[in-house]
Amino acid sequence: MKVRVWQYTHLDPKGIGGVESHIFHVSEELKKMGYVVFIGLKPSKEFLNQTDLPLFIHTHGESIPDRDFFKIKKSQKNSKHIHVSHGTTFGRTCKTMEFHKISSYRGAAKDFVSIHMADAVACVSEVALKETRQFYFSKKISRVIPNGVDEKIFYPMTELTSEPKILFVGRSTDKVKNLSLLLKAFSQLSAKNSNVKLVVVSGDRPSTFQNIINTGPKFGADLAEVYRNCRVLVIPSYYEGDSIVAREACAVGLPVLAVDLPVLHENLKNYEASSYFKFNDINSLSDSLEKILNLKKGDGGTFSNLKPTPKIRSWNQVAKDFELFYQTLNKVGQF
Repeated sequence: MKVRVWQYTHLDPKGIGGVESHIFHVSEELKKMGYVVFIGLKPSKEFLNQTDLPLFIHTHGESIPDRDFFKIKKSQKNSKHIHVSHGTTFGRTCKTMEFHKISSYRGAAKDFVSIHMADAVACVSEVALKETRQFYFSKKISRVIPNGVDEKIFYPMTELTSEPKILFVGRSTDKVKNLSLLLKAFSQLSAKNSNVKLVVVSGDRPSTFQNIINTGPKFGADLAEVYRNCRVLVIPSYYEGDSIVAREACAVGLPVLAVDLPVLHENLKNYEASSYFKFNDINSLSDSLEKILNLKKGDGGTFSNLKPTPKIRSWNQVAKDFELFYQTLNKVGQF
């Protein structure tokens, strides 16, 4: 079933972030499968004029459909709206305790409106699905479609570095990523051992301060190479919808130290080179890193040898899952 897919978003699909990565990779894979894809808020006339093809519209929560959206949707007889939930603002707010911020309620309102205006919901994790039902009372046709990895770029490395280099990948300005916790734990570690380094891949400009190296934005093969040159990836987030970073680390075989969140257990299931620390606990994070790096004994520490990588979920599989979802909606009379 060939269809058109409209990724309704103001985000740059080549920008930094999990949602951006999802939009870019799913769109690219759908194109390879013969689908006609448009990314942006206002589709071209050429795209809209192909009315013989059914239209599936994906929203992602950051842009609430406006008047033009509904005008276009109404003009397209065979069109359906799928809201893709990458996690919920309310779930994030509960973890960060930012109940005092107006932006938290605005974000939750966007989630609620987008979900209830949609014809169906695709969630990137079981946790996201649970939250759409628990917090926003969604009774829409739903499907869990987790994120993926570009397996041609993020393939298993042949050797794990012995250098005590800790890796963080994410927006440094996004409080939910909780980089501040890692910086504090790193301060404790570096006071004991000056050889420890922290590599930060974020949207900031490249810089080096003492043993903290900010690489600036990295994508594709360049990002994969950073993974291969580090000893452990740390995910200290308050909240995650579905961690693409965790999936990428698994794919290359990099050990992962993650905060104890259900969704990260879901992401790292069957991955032997993974461990967890207590939620938002500096000492737990610092102690766990010390054990992994084994700074006291200097023998390589936990996960000193490469562990088997689990079965990797590709972006092509993600696109195929969306295709199956389109077909399901078609069979139940959505078209």
